Amino acid sequence: MPLDIRRVHSTMLLAIRRTQNNLKVTKQITDTLEDTHFSHPDVIKNETPLIAHWLFNNYVNSELSELAKNDTPPIIFNQHLQSITSDLCDYTEMYTDGSKTDNGVGAAVNQLHNLTNSGYSIILIWIPSNSQITGNERADEKARQAITSPDAIKLNDFTLHDAKSLSKTITSNIWLRAWRLGSTKLNEIKHTTLAWPSPPNISRKIETEINRMRIGHSSLTHQHLMKREDLPICTNISLQNAANLREKNGKQEYHSF
Repeated sequence: MPLDIRRVHSTMLLAIRRTQNNLKVTKQITDTLEDTHFSHPDVIKNETPLIAHWLFNNYVNSELSELAKNDTPPIIFNQHLQSITSDLCDYTEMYTDGSKTDNGVGAAVNQLHNLTNSGYSIILIWIPSNSQITGNERADEKARQAITSPDAIKLNDFTLHDAKSLSKTITSNIWLRAWRLGSTKLNEIKHTTLAWPSPPNISRKIETEINRMRIGHSSLTHQHLMKREDLPICTNISLQNAANLREKNGKQEYHSF
């Protein structure tokens, strides 16, 4: 990737980090990213927790995670969950889940800090997805509905991980557009910036030699360029870079010496 495009990508990452940490994004950064349409202000920002970590004494039960999901029937998960909740009395079950599609990300959540401030004791229980647990299946359905529901709260924010992926996609597209505008021999035979398929564990030297053969470069024809020397004189006809034109089967063929 060219250095100037790498610099744009690094500027995107800097803007993401400064936005996430509630730091000012300088005008120099915004000017650099002006033509990229990269919405760094939408990155989710770090916030001060509403409850201090040492005051959040809610118990987390992860017993179900000890069961291998691929080898455990859903009925076993249901029975194990019932055995956990059977020891509780006067409790209310609340389920939360998230769902991701091509149209967006949805979530069904509860504000636990409000319950904690009201004096409730909260026990968090991890449960596997798609295990036919009624409450979890209902939460999953609500999360999917939230993606397109007009009644759902719309958030345009995205995570740090998504911002990094987006910055990578944008810079790759910038490089691809610049590549297609090039006029080198390599641009003519390779129309994408993606790497050519190569055998595994191939050395850099062998890969370079293969690419040179692909574009028609060899020591015989282009050694003077690699050594930064003048174009050699053809000793047979004493002409520099001579080209013979001859007719064959009604077609013109050029032969360079």
